[in-house]
Amino acid sequence: MLAAIVATAVIALAGCGRDGAAPTVEDVAVMRGVGFDLRPFDASTGRAGALQIDGVQPPFEEGIENDPKAVAHNDRIRYLFLPFGWGGESGRDPQWNFVLPLGTPVTSLVDGLVCEVPRLYSGDFSVRVAARGTDCGDGVYFETEHVEDPLVQPGDEVRAGQRVASVSSYQQDWSRLGYGIVEIGVAFPSGKNGPPIHVCPTLLFDPSVRDQLTADLRTVMDAWSSESGDAGLYVAADVPAPGCFVDQVEE
Repeated sequence: MLAAIVATAVIALAGCGRDGAAPTVEDVAVMRGVGFDLRPFDASTGRAGALQIDGVQPPFEEGIENDPKAVAHNDRIRYLFLPFGWGGESGRDPQWNFVLPLGTPVTSLVDGLVCEVPRLYSGDFSVRVAARGTDCGDGVYFETEHVEDPLVQPGDEVRAGQRVASVSSYQQDWSRLGYGIVEIGVAFPSGKNGPPIHVCPTLLFDPSVRDQLTADLRTVMDAWSSESGDAGLYVAADVPAPGCFVDQVEE
């Protein structure tokens, strides 16, 4: 099923690649991880690999009924794993967001070449990698964004699963509780000199690990729905693929 969805996404990206050529499934479906040690949720430890689930209490703001900004903050922060495309008419999130314990290693999503390690507005960094078989000039980046203590620099070759940084502490509401946030995304050039197009990361899993990673994500969503007491939290985040509300977002 996912293979057919990936093929549809590739067709939709026609004109986004170099020389206007549509990327092939082989070009884009090369992700071999989600940026950290993800494993199936283990009820005995309350964790899914590095992701702590049991006992996590989001830093909700209280008494905010008449404060639209605070209401929106609480709506977003209830997700320990924020799916791709979360949001609505005011804008959709173009990346996955994972809340992880401070100090958690952040790892490369793919085998490839480090293109950029820019410092962000938040004072932390993004590590942008071109997958093997492409180059930095193609403008297709696999991003681990909002990270600290980067261990790589432009020009370095990396392997999927290799540590490249640590999770960022930039969001103070979470960091004061001992947690940080990392954002995971894949950006394609628009082909029109416009903003990049981000694609649901689930659609870009390498076929050799797609089923396992998808199953692991489902255990995270199920476990956090149970822990948070919100059974409907991820119901809509399964189309076009688990962990995504939509297939593409223009930044």
